[in-house]
Amino acid sequence: MKQITLMASLLVATNLWAQVPAVRTGIEVLRDHDFDILQGKRVGLITNPSGVDASLRSTVDILFHADGM
Repeated sequence: MKQITLMASLLVATNLWAQVPAVRTGIEVLRDHDFDILQGKRVGLITNPSGVDASLRSTVDILFHADGM
């Protein structure tokens, strides 16, 4: 009986976890929109070691490799 209760609890928890919307960083939102808001503008970046995307790529590297930046 304990195993069934545990299994049911895990299934419910897994289902709830799957419904949580993903949080995206600002650099990910900009990248997903092809940096359109920054096109044609001079851009400066002040950052620190926590300036990364979900894949832990540096914001500096993402901007450096972006087309038109």
